[in-house]
Amino acid sequence: MAKKKKKKSTIRTRNFLNMLKQVHLNGILEECILKVKKGKGKIEAVDMTNSLIVISKNSIMSKDVTTTLGLGNLELLIKFLSTLEEDKVIFNEKKKDDYKFFIQRADSRRKLEYLLTGTDLIATKLETEKKGRSTYKKMTEMMDYNVELTSTFIKDFLSYISLLKTKNVLMKYNPKKEKISFVCGSSNEHRFRLTLSNSVEGIEEDKGFNIKINGEYLSRIFSVIDFNEDEPPKLSFADEKPIMVEDGKTAWALIPIEELEEEPDDIPF
Repeated sequence: MAKKKKKKSTIRTRNFLNMLKQVHLNGILEECILKVKKGKGKIEAVDMTNSLIVISKNSIMSKDVTTTLGLGNLELLIKFLSTLEEDKVIFNEKKKDDYKFFIQRADSRRKLEYLLTGTDLIATKLETEKKGRSTYKKMTEMMDYNVELTSTFIKDFLSYISLLKTKNVLMKYNPKKEKISFVCGSSNEHRFRLTLSNSVEGIEEDKGFNIKINGEYLSRIFSVIDFNEDEPPKLSFADEKPIMVEDGKTAWALIPIEELEEEPDDIPF
């Protein structure tokens, strides 16, 4: 009786590629640890300056795959996956000798032999408690306000900030108008101000506040958002706390940066 062929493990190409892009952010994070349980992948990573946290989850492989992979060169993996048009490609893991995995098209005409990095050598690993609330839950519990982002706002923000030398952004919240404004640029150069038209949801406060954030990091986050009108990305924030951007199955937390210059309470434009 002929042996039944073992079903080959597969990668869901688009899901895996999108997940990696949302973590890599065009070079902010070059490496990460990917945990896969029954095909569902999870990445929790922090950048080298400890100012950006990324948490991403998605169904990226067939249900027979449960593994932990140290991905030391995200750019290489992203570029290879970007050349593949198939919805699914073959995944094969090898743990003997050199620790690596293989990705290939069904016809084997395109194949990547990817050398893995030991998880203890991945510097972007996000240290978490073994028990208790998840990192994502802890982050969301810190937030007081929520607002939906619009495609027009994201597009304009990316356009404006690319014109400036200084990428720092001052996020201003006005509780009376329930509006959020983003002031791009420093006080000694040209400045842009963008105001979100959507109303802010959250607790009531007597006074507003300003948060200074890394505009370069925020623009990298906005650039990987695949806007969906039915489920638009969300911005969450609180006074003197990180801001959060959520898009589908990925969340980013940006830590406010210290004031680099004196900023007035109200910018007159």
